[in-house]
Amino acid sequence: MNVANYGKPAPRPSFGAKVEEYNFNHKREVEDKEPPQKIDRIDFGVHSGEEMVRMSVMECNQDNMYLHVPTAPGQPTVREAARCGPLDRRLGTTDKSLMCATCGEPLQTCS
Repeated sequence: MNVANYGKPAPRPSFGAKVEEYNFNHKREVEDKEPPQKIDRIDFGVHSGEEMVRMSVMECNQDNMYLHVPTAPGQPTVREAARCGPLDRRLGTTDKSLMCATCGEPLQTCS
């Protein structure tokens, strides 16, 4: 796949160029140099109760999603994920700027 210009904006017409000559809806064609990969098989399964307990990180026993933490008197509260709740950072993060509390990785690489 040609990725040399991937993510870069398309060139804009120069000052004084006629707008009708510039195609704003043009998409660059992508050429794949490698043949498509073949998937041999996919296995699906269900973990037993013992396996789920062994693999678990924490017990989620709160139904509150957020806690409102005061920052200073007279200041608005800050909303944080509730500990042992469904958004606890030990289960991973949904915010690109935060790290997972279990593995310490950002959202993109958290396992």
